[in-house]
Amino acid sequence: GDVAAAYYRAAAADEASFWLDGDASSAIGDAGGPHGYVVRHDATRGVTRFSDGRVVRGDLLETLRSEIAAKAVEADAETPFALGFVGFLGYEMRAETSDYSPAPPHPPGGAADDAALIFCGRAVFFDYARRRATALELVRDRAEPGESREFAAVAERLVGEAIEAARAPRREADDAFFASIEFEAEVSEAEYARRAREALRLIEAGESYEICLTTRFAAEFRGGPPPL
Repeated sequence: GDVAAAYYRAAAADEASFWLDGDASSAIGDAGGPHGYVVRHDATRGVTRFSDGRVVRGDLLETLRSEIAAKAVEADAETPFALGFVGFLGYEMRAETSDYSPAPPHPPGGAADDAALIFCGRAVFFDYARRRATALELVRDRAEPGESREFAAVAERLVGEAIEAARAPRREADDAFFASIEFEAEVSEAEYARRAREALRLIEAGESYEICLTTRFAAEFRGGPPPL
């Protein structure tokens, strides 16, 4: 089936959802269900905020270790995806993972999340080699049939969307769609050039053999997913 199309048709509208794609398998999941939630971290202040209202101060990785220890499950050979955390760690997380100076405060209106993760308590795992889809859900015990029935319906819809999309004729990408999105750099061209010159100076001075100079681009967009 077409797992990408299934995700965009049935799950992408939910901000707390994901699609992990690989050569041999894929997984689609979200922060729904009785055990799912979202974690957002501010490395500048050392504050982790949970979508269930909890606020924890300290290093994010220590917080995640505690969460995983309480809810971890073992993967098996048949279904190697074992739910858990899915998300990103931004560059500012270096202040907590290496001996770098703390990241500067976020500028007004700037991005507030240096890390954001979904605790995935349910997902659909697609095994391409076996041509099989498996619905996975974290439960405390077998006494939670209501949620399981609800998710089974969601999983069935995802699989159906994947099969239907695979049978439909493929569309060419809509170039006009992408051309209509305007991106704005986090820093000006002049400031980026200044940083590049400083990076070259540090390399020439022997302070580093390599510096990866990056910047962020942002764009506002409202609407459905891009045509694929």
